Order: sequence, then structure tokens, then C-alpha cells
Amino acid sequence: MITFKFQNGDFSIDASGKLETVTGFEILRKNINKLLSTYKESSANTMMYNRYNPNYGHNIPFLRSVLVTSTQEELISSIQDELNSCILYYTNNIQPEKQSIPGFTADSYLKDADVTVYPSEEDNGYAKIPIIRYEVEIVSAAPSQNKSILSGVV
Repeated sequence: MITFKFQNGDFSIDASGKLETVTGFEILRKNINKLLSTYKESSANTMMYNRYNPNYGHNIPFLRSVLVTSTQEELISSIQDELNSCILYYTNNIQPEKQSIPGFTADSYLKDADVTVYPSEEDNGYAKIPIIRYEVEIVSAAPSQNKSILSGVV
């Protein structure tokens, strides 16, 4: 699978007019970012078609609906477990398949990931709304051990 490079929200084109692809560490960043922004197919999140891989992604919206009576600490712990599980699935099942794609190097290979989930607030101009944020620090397997932090709101 080839991953295309984007610049300013559009495909990036090289000097010869061809679409540019990402390589190395950027492949890893894009793969993990996509993984963390995809909901797993479940009874609560079904599509009109069968996904190629129904185990890809996470179940955080489902967790939030089931754990409505839980404490904030229990919810945060469950979300952290789900994100860790999601990354472990990528490492064990998806990453080995991607090693044959063009541009996949040691920098594209996930060596380590550290997941942090924490409560926060967002000001919408009228009130402060409680939210839960996450940060995932990823480290590549290359000797340089490139690092990046991906973050989001759940």
C-alpha cells in the first residue's frame, strides 16, 4: 500500500509532476494517526459494507456509552487500555504486512509507544466543557529512534 504525501490539504506533486509518496518515519506517523482516528466496526458502529478489517481502530465511543456511570478515573483507564490494545494490534497484525511497501524502512517500524490519557477542558466561548485528551508518543526502530507525539480528543 502506497501512502501519498499531502501538503496544505492537497496531494503533493514533485518536480516531474508525479504524486509524492511518504517514506520512512512519515509512514509510521500517518499509519498510527489513521489508526487512532478510526472507529472499530462493532454492533454500535456498523457500516453499510463489511470492512476489509473490522478489528482495525478503537472502540472508544462504545466505551464512553457503556461507562456512563463510571468514575472519570475508570473511564480514563478504560480509554488508555483501548488505545494500548489498538496499538498492540497494529504492531502484531498490521505492521508485518506493511513491511513490503515501497519506502518502508527501519524508521517506519514502530519500536515503542507510550499512551497518556488525561482530563482537560475546552472553552467553547460560553462554558468550559470537560473533555478527555490523549497523547501517544511513538518511537521508530531506526538507530536514530525518531520520536513524535500524536494527540487528540476522545
